[in-house]
Amino acid sequence: RRGKRGDTAMKISVFYEHIEKACEQTKKPLEEVLAHVKKSGIDGIEMDYDMLSSEDEEQSILTSLKKAGLVISSIYGFCHLDIDPEEQKCLDVIDKAAKNGCSRVLLVPGFFSEADAKIFGECADDWEKTAAFMESNQAVQNITAGLRRAVAYAKEKNVIVTLEDFDSTLSPCSRINALKWFMEQVPGLCWTLDAGNFAYSSENILDAYEVLHTYTAHVHCKDRRTENPTSNGIVGTYNKGLRPVSAGDGYIPLYTILSYLKRDGYEGWLAVEQFGLENQYDGIARSAEYLMKNVLLK
Repeated sequence: RRGKRGDTAMKISVFYEHIEKACEQTKKPLEEVLAHVKKSGIDGIEMDYDMLSSEDEEQSILTSLKKAGLVISSIYGFCHLDIDPEEQKCLDVIDKAAKNGCSRVLLVPGFFSEADAKIFGECADDWEKTAAFMESNQAVQNITAGLRRAVAYAKEKNVIVTLEDFDSTLSPCSRINALKWFMEQVPGLCWTLDAGNFAYSSENILDAYEVLHTYTAHVHCKDRRTENPTSNGIVGTYNKGLRPVSAGDGYIPLYTILSYLKRDGYEGWLAVEQFGLENQYDGIARSAEYLMKNVLLK
């Protein structure tokens, strides 16, 4: 939903995997870590569909979340639309979201072969070349057909389907022009803005926001810190290193992005994402504090 300019109803969420990692790192029980998460100002949980695929596991997780006063903010699922545009899992992810009162899903819709990824990478900075490649590539056409089907199905369930700028050279939705192409080809498809992933492809998140912001339906607040040499991804101006850090501790212009979201009336979740962080327990609270201070309490 779009709100009034300058108004905000944003809330904070965190990936469930970070909670599990915090339990592992601190030896604290799940109940204690969930209480810590809630106390930090977090209300939502980002869930991997595969973690909810068994009924027993789903029931256990949902019971723990409910007891802690937390809801599912988004469910994400890795799919294989590149191979099968009618893959059932896409719809299952949507069903799981609808069942749990969750209005957002993130689909990772498939990947290129190494050969196709090379061609894609060579044309990704040029809009016309990207569009021509996307229209001629079978995997992309399969994904597009699958996403159209998924978006139509999700609409009936009051769920929004999103893509993110996934950080892999094999991902067909890793670049600004490619994401714009998918949004234009699949009416109703939206964008999960991942603040840290464009760095992987050495693209400017602020440029991406200018092109894609009208499609924003969800936000991952990922920050990065420099490493030397650059750990992976595409070397360039905007990839200064990919070390995971808490929100506000890196070089990603999170403050600017958050101010743009607030200005433009974004009313949705801000998800703490920091896979690979060495101290998740303290890091979750640190990220939440940054988001509270710079968005929610401002």
